[in-house]
Amino acid sequence: MQSVVVRACACVVSICLICTGYGFSAAAGDNLAATGFRLLSLNDKSTKWGEPAAGKGAVIRYAFIAASLDRPGSRNCRTMEPLRASPRPDGPTADGFQHEIRRAMESWERVADVRFVPARGGEPADLVIGFQRKPRGIAYADVQSVPLSLGAIATTSHAAICLNPNLPWESNFDGNPATPDVRYVAAHEIGHVLGLDHSRRRGEATLMDFRNSETIRVPQPGDAAGAVLLYGEPLLKDTRASAAHISKLSE
Repeated sequence: MQSVVVRACACVVSICLICTGYGFSAAAGDNLAATGFRLLSLNDKSTKWGEPAAGKGAVIRYAFIAASLDRPGSRNCRTMEPLRASPRPDGPTADGFQHEIRRAMESWERVADVRFVPARGGEPADLVIGFQRKPRGIAYADVQSVPLSLGAIATTSHAAICLNPNLPWESNFDGNPATPDVRYVAAHEIGHVLGLDHSRRRGEATLMDFRNSETIRVPQPGDAAGAVLLYGEPLLKDTRASAAHISKLSE
């Protein structure tokens, strides 16, 4: 894997993004009953990648870390290590983890104008992905925004996703929450990275409702509505990604 530059984490705000409650701004998306989603709020502002304006697309450069990584000042994913094979005998290899996480990224690209591209050469990585060095929970996301952002929307500056390496990870989507599915968990955490919070809407399943473990693993209408509000409609109008696009994600 080519070396990448990981952005420093100084002078930004980070918050916990799993299994806890958050405050919300008055931005669209607070009315969960009407919209089916909630926007993440950092310092009473929604946050997104790219231009700090609703409906504007973004490109996020990501990297699977290749060595141990310390992220001082972060609330989650403070110490990380590279992905490796699942402890489950028939679970995914390190490459299998990467494949499933890329597929999770692709599922969000299909519903909003956001693209995930691998950081190459000396490019800085906006999003770093790996295992937790101090395992806890299932997985966490850490999102950080530019301090003192003007306007109602802040600009996301850095993010991380870290998975618990001790769990019996699988990629078969077998419906058993005791053996977490890599793609489902990654898709949920990527939703946080994009700027969505947990949502619980009666009568409608959403990917951002962590209670739906092993029932869905792609964004649902409410999830898509939130992503579209932040980033606009997807460039790939057809829900089937092009062969060239899929090939690029698989590199």
